[in-house]
Amino acid sequence: MSDLATIAMLTKENGVKVSSVNNNGFIGWTGQVLVKNYNDFAKAEKLIDLGDLQELGTTTDQCEAIRRYGQHYYRNEKFLALPKEKQERLEKDSGSSKYTVAYHRDLGDDYFIYSFATVPAYLNWLKQNRGNTDYFLGSNDKHEPQWYVVDNTSFKPLFIDESNVHPEHCFLSNIHSYNVADYQFDFSTENMKEYQEKADKEKINNIEAYISELQQKYSLGSEKPSVTNIGFQYGGWGETVVAHLTQPNGKQYFGLHVPLYLIKDGKGFERQILKQLEDSLIKNAPKGIEDTSLYKILDKEYRDYVMRDTENILEQASQFAYVG
Repeated sequence: MSDLATIAMLTKENGVKVSSVNNNGFIGWTGQVLVKNYNDFAKAEKLIDLGDLQELGTTTDQCEAIRRYGQHYYRNEKFLALPKEKQERLEKDSGSSKYTVAYHRDLGDDYFIYSFATVPAYLNWLKQNRGNTDYFLGSNDKHEPQWYVVDNTSFKPLFIDESNVHPEHCFLSNIHSYNVADYQFDFSTENMKEYQEKADKEKINNIEAYISELQQKYSLGSEKPSVTNIGFQYGGWGETVVAHLTQPNGKQYFGLHVPLYLIKDGKGFERQILKQLEDSLIKNAPKGIEDTSLYKILDKEYRDYVMRDTENILEQASQFAYVG
């Protein structure tokens, strides 16, 4: 299944190397494999130096069929001359999840790898080149190798703790770390609905709490947020939180929508709420609303969060060290 991810690591020179994996880049597979099998810099560098990957396996070794008979082994005369039983064994082995398939080494494609002199340069590149998930090997406060998931706000630790599993975290948008075990349940089961509903409830509570905080901070009214089903009004299905905000110390309420499906992980929780409030205000309020105090407050809060998030992720990056 195509699910592009980038895989990066800090180098000895405090630069960054990056490759990508085209298939199964989600946390439940690629995240698990990285934490279990490439949790040191030497192994990670050997992996990334292969260039872009079609598949990530638990080892960087080639399968025997490709190693001995080439990319198109199934058409190789020497392979076809093997006993049927041996051909079947090699074909079965070549499909094993333990083998990493690199586009250049194994499939004969061009070699691609990205290198950056600094972590900030890598983060700047990542803004326009994000995968569905972006992994980074840095270090933790114990000076040990540590895999992270990188988003717009921070490097979030990636780990495996099977004793503390919360599948609803897969649907949340303001978590601070990723437990691989949360992502390894069967999404097709009936339990998925239960986990989604639990996550939506928590997301709604967090959105409502932040809106109430804004109201108190800037005197934007006291009416509590409400929740309604938006149908397909805002380009997607599901519930929306309606913020009832006034101009500072005003009396006229504006019903501003924050659709749940638009608040996603990795993009800054408060930033996304503020962006939805701004967009809803412009869409539903009178012309010239951008010049009002309410709009300027929302816009200033949004820009302040962008600045804080940028400072935070750069501060984190400055603490990383290559562990050899």
